[in-house]
Amino acid sequence: MKSFLVRFSALLVMALFYLPIFQANTPLFSFFGISIYVWFWIGVLLIFGSVRFFSKSYLFMYIYMAVFILFRGIFWRETGNLREAFLNLFAIFLPVSLFEYFLYSGDTKGLTIIIRSALVFIAVSCMINIGIFLTTGISSRMIYSGVVQTGVSYGSIINRLGSAGIMFYYGLSLLVPVIVACIKSIPKWNRKKVGLLFFLIIAMTSLFLAEYATAMLLASVGLIFAMLGVRRFGTSLVLTVVFALISFFLPRDFLAYGFGYAAEVSQGETMAARLTDLSVTMEEGVSVADTHTARRAERIPFLLRYIIRSPFIGGGPSTGHSFWLDRFSMYGILGMLPFFFIYRYQFLRNNSLFSETYKFYYLLTLLIFITMGIMKNMAGAHFTLSFLLLIPGIYHTDLFDKTQYIIHDSFGGRRAHTG
Repeated sequence: MKSFLVRFSALLVMALFYLPIFQANTPLFSFFGISIYVWFWIGVLLIFGSVRFFSKSYLFMYIYMAVFILFRGIFWRETGNLREAFLNLFAIFLPVSLFEYFLYSGDTKGLTIIIRSALVFIAVSCMINIGIFLTTGISSRMIYSGVVQTGVSYGSIINRLGSAGIMFYYGLSLLVPVIVACIKSIPKWNRKKVGLLFFLIIAMTSLFLAEYATAMLLASVGLIFAMLGVRRFGTSLVLTVVFALISFFLPRDFLAYGFGYAAEVSQGETMAARLTDLSVTMEEGVSVADTHTARRAERIPFLLRYIIRSPFIGGGPSTGHSFWLDRFSMYGILGMLPFFFIYRYQFLRNNSLFSETYKFYYLLTLLIFITMGIMKNMAGAHFTLSFLLLIPGIYHTDLFDKTQYIIHDSFGGRRAHTG
């Protein structure tokens, strides 16, 4: 009964975030801005897993909230938003609580069930969005921006299907490197490898048709660098750095032409416009071009000026887009240190459990995660669910074939392959 309740409540959370058709056709009953399905998980956790509330993972979250409550009335009267701070912390608590429970209770079967289910839910949602686009020509971005509403042509049908939105796709873009890692880890073609390849194709197609240019570009970068990865961490890193340097020193006109060509073959008007915009910006330069990309890039030096003025206690503005720099501007080092230690602990703890091979893909995901936070507003739990639950969780399932990375030492014992 215990295993059933825990797994069932966790599956409801996965469906809530990764299966929009479930959200669209099920009453959610939100309390304090949080769905009843999440409260169900928290209730089950309190009954069966409260011992983990005294672990380091939770300790850093307690410190984060204590710092914010303590100094909100002193330094952050104008910029401090208690509800926003709570939701940012909750977006971390949710994946950490799920991962901690299944991993440290030894329920790897339960972890496998929720990870596999999440990937199935993601694939179904991607296929629904692909179907909507091919049938109506309406992209996820158009739906999310309010272009399509109930009562307009196709609107009610789309609303019932539950189109995946912007946060879904930015969370999805983080998954691409580890899906490639799983595919490469399986030595022979079997149903699992074919299924993972199908997932990757569906994910990349849906990202392209959704018209979120940043998510698509970061997923593409993740795909390219993940393909460069080999078993040895050091070799993978060297190959990646060499490829990055070659890309960096390519003529600007050549890169601009590449994005221009991508805009021409794009199936969506918004994606084509964004890629064209990026092409023009790369050709003319950020400080010269009057484009959407250039205007967004100007937010970075704007925020950096406020960070330099008050680096320790913040008090600066928010642009609503650059997550990390926004929060540095608003809360300074004082407010960001607890946030940093939460992610640092999770990364180091998870990284210590991985094989040398998987560490490369995990690091690649971290770099994409940081880059995304500089460019976009990482609101919601899709980002953190991907980075703190699905990506480390996949390693502990049978989706990543670890058998070929096991060797025997001179005494006959099994140990992880490190090269």
